[in-house]
Amino acid sequence: MMKKTFVFLLAAALALSGAGLRRQGAWAAPSGATPVREYSGALFADVGEGSWYAPYIKTAYEYALMDGKREGAFDPDGGLTAAEAIKLAVTLHMMYFDKELVLGGSETQLAAYTEAAIGWGITEPLAGGYEAPATRAQFAELIRNALPPEEYAPIGAAADYCIPDVSPAERGGAAVYALYRAGILVGDDEYGLFRPEDAITRAQAAEIAARAAVAGYRAVQPLPYELSASEIYKLHSQAVMQIDTYDAINTHIRTGSAFFVSSSGLAVTNLHILEYSDYAVATLADGSQRDILGIVAYDEQEDVAILNVEGDGYSRMKFADSSSLEPGAAVYVISSPYGLTNTLTGGIVSQPLRAVDGQEFIQFTAQISFGSGGAPLIDSHGFVVGIASSSFSGAQSLNLAVPINSATGGSLSKFL
Repeated sequence: MMKKTFVFLLAAALALSGAGLRRQGAWAAPSGATPVREYSGALFADVGEGSWYAPYIKTAYEYALMDGKREGAFDPDGGLTAAEAIKLAVTLHMMYFDKELVLGGSETQLAAYTEAAIGWGITEPLAGGYEAPATRAQFAELIRNALPPEEYAPIGAAADYCIPDVSPAERGGAAVYALYRAGILVGDDEYGLFRPEDAITRAQAAEIAARAAVAGYRAVQPLPYELSASEIYKLHSQAVMQIDTYDAINTHIRTGSAFFVSSSGLAVTNLHILEYSDYAVATLADGSQRDILGIVAYDEQEDVAILNVEGDGYSRMKFADSSSLEPGAAVYVISSPYGLTNTLTGGIVSQPLRAVDGQEFIQFTAQISFGSGGAPLIDSHGFVVGIASSSFSGAQSLNLAVPINSATGGSLSKFL
């Protein structure tokens, strides 16, 4: 591995699926709405009659929510731009609210749709540009905002934090949960994973649009309220890494743990793991190694550092509200005690807020050892509630974690 001296960066913050339940329901159009055009099976050569998305593309086309990508082709696996997603949402909104939009030439259509979307409260101005790929979370928020509230009234239960990769507190999270409860969104596996940062495909967008337009397509996906220890490990072990630090003459100083909080390589750990070191190397769950390029930001008071790990495409973890923890709640740690990577331990919250030397911690019983510092403390929904920090020497399962609310507040909030 390349040996790189730490550079303290004051970097700026980094800026559906529809596999799930595949069934065609009864036709039930929204109030007063009817299909406006006919669809023939031969309209799009790349949409086979037996494909899972065929009925949804048919409905999205008949309600004029989506067109083909080009003559004779729908391009179901292709991406949807932000502009195309906004146009779909505006069309859906007009269908429900009986509104009209006056369009000029083709060069002004984007402006007309985006101005309408902003004026009708469907979206805010997009900083990332309108030709950028629409993400699944962005699309969910557009659809939720386009519908009247009664159309996403719950028909099933989906408790907050029961979708392992979507926090209701993150951008688009509330919309995702609302549409899951309404049967408009379903996940692509038994856990209901939504993969909110991924780009949405045209077939996935057609499915969601069809569910939004035709109530008979809606289907509730039962989601587990709590995950087992093995499920938490399966879902999140790939987001945890071992950290080894070295001095300028390559002497090993310390082993610790960290976890990814962005797919582009941002990771969180304890600041003390990096003390007296000149460079550090991350060992990922698959055994491969990556250079730690630098410290993006840190909070000395909370003993938290945000690292920049080389590479991208990483599995990431998300945060819960640590202030809601109660004594007895199940928690888990995935860490590298004594260099034993991806070690899973479990326990309970002994005290959700324990003051030690003027600092507030979560006291917990899941076992940790040297090398576990900086690891995620994970709740039974699979969300990070703290950062494993320290233990009482000679004691039995008296362990402390920095509450994630404290760790991500203050000066670090703009990075997480």
